[in-house]
Amino acid sequence: MASPSIEAKVLTIDRSATYQEILGFGGAFTEAAALNWLSLTPEDQATVIHKYFDPPEKGGLGYTVGRVPMNSCDFGPGDWSRTYSFAYVAGDVELKHFDDSVAHDVDSGMIPMILAAQDAIRRAGSKLSLFASPWSPPHWMKLPINGVRSMLSTAKPNGLDPEMQRPYANYFSRFISAYKKHGIDIWGVTVQNEAEAGDVGWEKCLWTPEFQAQFVKKHLGPVLRADHPGTKIIGFDHNKDHGMHACRARSRAVAVAHVASTPQLRPSSSTSVPILVLAPTPFLCPT
Repeated sequence: MASPSIEAKVLTIDRSATYQEILGFGGAFTEAAALNWLSLTPEDQATVIHKYFDPPEKGGLGYTVGRVPMNSCDFGPGDWSRTYSFAYVAGDVELKHFDDSVAHDVDSGMIPMILAAQDAIRRAGSKLSLFASPWSPPHWMKLPINGVRSMLSTAKPNGLDPEMQRPYANYFSRFISAYKKHGIDIWGVTVQNEAEAGDVGWEKCLWTPEFQAQFVKKHLGPVLRADHPGTKIIGFDHNKDHGMHACRARSRAVAVAHVASTPQLRPSSSTSVPILVLAPTPFLCPT
């Protein structure tokens, strides 16, 4: 049999045709990562920032996307007693005691590490797209299990107390404002890390697509649109095999004001890949 022609083996790339844009690549600024970074000498800290965030032509990976937890998560030190949030006073629905200094994230090194990465990315002429994710609402905002409210447990099918939707939306806004005071802009948020994971041994909160859509439409969307216009809301922050199901379910529940292509995120923090992006009330599904 005759060998295939050389032409049949040629891969042709048409640079004139463009499709969905990739926003960038990146990783997570977790407490575990920051504590290790903070333990290094200043010289080694600078080397880590260089290796991850300087552009490839200067020997770095060129990361421009980051993720930061909005409270404690499994990427932290210690046992169950390590859990924390920035609204630590139970029943404080007006968030009068919210820690606007986000002192934990300063002391753990998370904010210093983000600032160092942000500076490196800016020197390269780019911008850090940082999104924030909660692993659980504050314990007192959740429905109880056997009379106990905990960040480490979740009711089914939804863990958030429906009466706490607006206080929780305000928690998101206060977190974004607190980071902004440190010179860090939050590009977007996810409603919940791994919203289908109810059987894991760390901070968690179950959400059905319909309940998440209701929360975004009536609470989180309006709050962020008023306080932080332009901030993206990323839905279904979980393994992407159920992504389209969640997208269809939420689209039925949320009034669609706009339909647009969404940037693709490729964070390397875990197996979870956020794939649905909504602007503060319009629900955007992949196109």
